[in-house]
Amino acid sequence: MNYEFCDGVTHTIKKGDTLYEISRKYKVPLALLLRANPYVDVFNLQVGDTICVPANLGQAAQSPQDMTMRPVEMENPSADLWRREDDYDHDYEDDHEEHDDDKEDDKDECTKSWEKYVVQPGDTLADVMADMKGDIEDFIDKNGIANVYMLPGVAYYICK
Repeated sequence: MNYEFCDGVTHTIKKGDTLYEISRKYKVPLALLLRANPYVDVFNLQVGDTICVPANLGQAAQSPQDMTMRPVEMENPSADLWRREDDYDHDYEDDHEEHDDDKEDDKDECTKSWEKYVVQPGDTLADVMADMKGDIEDFIDKNGIANVYMLPGVAYYICK
């Protein structure tokens, strides 16, 4: 599998796996899973092979915290997929008000564009951060991650 072109997560095939079961597990339409893996022989999945499970942005994301369904609408596909119920209790306008504290931090934030970086097997956070022009907080905020645990095949946005 080519990690560079997987906009989602990778799944390692286990004994008895079918693409239909995998599509249901990740709540991704089977057609989308097939389109993301055009060279996979659906009748002969091999244990240990990896397939791309694309991010399903048109559907709702299920939060592991409160198990409520919320529609996902965002610019960054990998950010905020797992938002808790209380994250929705404030107005959208509150997020965009200018605060005096924010003006101080602007000079430290990434001022350039963001580009996708796909984690390769063996990559560490230090490897990724060495290439990035921002800091760890920019990285975490942009990618909406709570734990700094990077998996091969997952796409993150890094500042260039």
